[in-house]
Amino acid sequence: MTIFEQSLKNLQKTFKVKTNKFDNLFNKNLKIDICKIDVQGEDYNVLLGMKKNLKNGNIKLLKIELSFTIFYKGTTANFYEVLNYLKLYNYSLISISKVKYKNDKLAFMDAYFEYQK
Repeated sequence: MTIFEQSLKNLQKTFKVKTNKFDNLFNKNLKIDICKIDVQGEDYNVLLGMKKNLKNGNIKLLKIELSFTIFYKGTTANFYEVLNYLKLYNYSLISISKVKYKNDKLAFMDAYFEYQK
């Protein structure tokens, strides 16, 4: 067990944090060259909040840290969910990097998705 995993198990307090959808913040049909998403297993939920921007092809390139194991309570390993969702909006997986393993199993990686016109 890593120090990081041990520190998460010892959490004593939790806080509610007000959040907002990506589409609410970027709603002027702005063009974005690259958007990095690293939200500890909540990638799919973030993408759901980007539906309008994804549908309009406003983002050229998405870099997403995808998890293949569950690191945080309430999250899931969602590689295929993300892959299939982005495919609906014409985003294709073009590259992967920073592939990490834990106990000889794929743990997470950075995946790059490009909008295909």
